[in-house]
Amino acid sequence: MSSFSPVVIRDKRTELVILRDENGKPVEYEDTDDTIAMRDVLRDYNQLLAQTFIDIPELDEGLIPLGGGQNLVIERHVHNHGVHRVFNRSDWKKGGRFYGGWWQSCPKAWRKRVFMDDLPTIEDDFSGLHIVMLYGWEGIDYWDAAEPSEDPYRIPVPSFLQSADQCRKYAKQLLLMAVNAETEKDAFAAFRKKRADEGDETGKRLKDVQLKVLLDALKAKHEPIAKYLGAGAGIDLMNQDSRITEDIIKHFIEAGRPILGIHDSYIVSLGDDQRLRAVVQEAFESVTGIHHIKLKREGIGYQEIMDTLKEDETEGQAKLSEAMHQASIHRTPGYQRRREDFYSYNPF
Repeated sequence: MSSFSPVVIRDKRTELVILRDENGKPVEYEDTDDTIAMRDVLRDYNQLLAQTFIDIPELDEGLIPLGGGQNLVIERHVHNHGVHRVFNRSDWKKGGRFYGGWWQSCPKAWRKRVFMDDLPTIEDDFSGLHIVMLYGWEGIDYWDAAEPSEDPYRIPVPSFLQSADQCRKYAKQLLLMAVNAETEKDAFAAFRKKRADEGDETGKRLKDVQLKVLLDALKAKHEPIAKYLGAGAGIDLMNQDSRITEDIIKHFIEAGRPILGIHDSYIVSLGDDQRLRAVVQEAFESVTGIHHIKLKREGIGYQEIMDTLKEDETEGQAKLSEAMHQASIHRTPGYQRRREDFYSYNPF
């Protein structure tokens, strides 16, 4: 690889490829062919985003309520429409995820209401992405090896929890915390903080010994990858999923089609649903070597409607009606004003 003059990391508005040290502080680095290529992708991607009207028709003001008096601003004059990448620990193989778009901070209930260029969207979300990747590190294709109905988060319900659904919810969150945490205690602390932030009195009061019961049950269920839980594997998994995201984004840039990434899920216009499924499959296999994936969908895509109509006309017509209802949803005056302003002043 060739070297170039050093780049001084400034802030995310001026430098698109950011390298941070062990303390999270930006550091200087010398450009390589790889960093230049990554920056070129980000510039092209940000140009694609700049050409796309991304908004929520139901919002009269460009604000999404977050609770506690806080709002997420989606007005385009705020610098939250551009995307950058962040690598960690002074290592290009640690982290690398894409950050910056307001849609990444958008609550899920509002994300499904996002329109792009005044059209409804669908969101495809990987099921158990990091769990599947960890199994891949052990040479196991998880969804191929698992029973068809297998739920990676279902474990026996301990006496201190009230239901199987509550247990699954806690197990899922704890497992994801454990994948990213450096130690089990860190995972337990992160779990309690998350439950407290969500106003869950039961969850935030669970003691280490109780959470240890849940984690041990998860380790028993996922014995091949137990060694990675509470061992700081998350930052390496993030690097892998960021490479998947980069491949997907590059395809959509070449196609001139907008896409929004939220680390392990992707939002596209309903007409791009088939394209998204194909590209996600290809990118996942290319980066991980794993063939089997499961995707959960929010919204109804065009190809999904066409396929359903061929198999069951009644069900297909119901899906078509739902999609048409979504497309014709009331546009608030504020949304219409923002849309008119965008197309009036957008230079592209």
